[in-house]
Amino acid sequence: MPVARTRPAAVYHRLLVPTDGTPLAAHARKTALALARAFDATITAVHVIAPYSLEAAAEAGGAGPPTISREEYQRLAERRGRASLRKVVAGARRAGVPVQAALVTGDDTAEAIADAARAHGCDLVVMAYNNRTGFARLMLGSVTAEVLARSPVPVLVCR
Repeated sequence: MPVARTRPAAVYHRLLVPTDGTPLAAHARKTALALARAFDATITAVHVIAPYSLEAAAEAGGAGPPTISREEYQRLAERRGRASLRKVVAGARRAGVPVQAALVTGDDTAEAIADAARAHGCDLVVMAYNNRTGFARLMLGSVTAEVLARSPVPVLVCR
């Protein structure tokens, strides 16, 4: 008599996928979708909006000195965040993976990601490595390294 094959019990049930819309984040998104399908898991996508600062305003406003107001920064950051989250949601829906998405504001991106993992009951964080080098890494640090240090659950780092 043939033995029916069954899927192994899911190791991970809810995956947290932080995203910033970059190509590296796209790679992490694809990895998370493959894992979610394999484990019959759900995905929670999160985009962290950094508080207004000269650095954040310069990044949001493009090249040159920051010339945007706090309100304009918030509007641009939310628009960018929603666009990043839409990519994760669309990919999950195409893959048939249950998904939810959240914009989060936090003073510390890594702590906001760790808090989101706790708040959403996630059991794995799947994220990209930001690949900063030299002076940028020294000054800005690595969000990925900080998440590794603070996360209440395992972190899968995609390169």
